[in-house]
Amino acid sequence: MKSPYQITDALLKLVVESLIKQKQDDHYNKLFEYDKKGNSTPFIEFMLEIISASLNGLLQSQSVTLHTEDRIRLFAVKIDKNMFSINL
Repeated sequence: MKSPYQITDALLKLVVESLIKQKQDDHYNKLFEYDKKGNSTPFIEFMLEIISASLNGLLQSQSVTLHTEDRIRLFAVKIDKNMFSINL
C-alpha cells in the first residue's frame, strides 16, 4: 500500500510542473533576469508563488474526510505494522 504522502508528493509535483508550463514566459523571464543581473530573488519569489498556488490547489482538491478505519490504517503505516493487528 502506498503511503498517502507519496501520492500527495506526486500530485504536488504534477501541479507545480503544470503551473510552470502555464506561466512559462514568466518563468523564462525570471531566469533571464537572474542570469543578467546575478540576483536570484525574483526567480525565487516566482517559484515560491508557484509552490504556494500548487499547495493551495492541492489542499482544496484533497479535502477528504478520514474515517476511523482510515486513521488506523494510516497509523499502521507510520509505525511498524507488526506492533498490533488491525481487525476491521
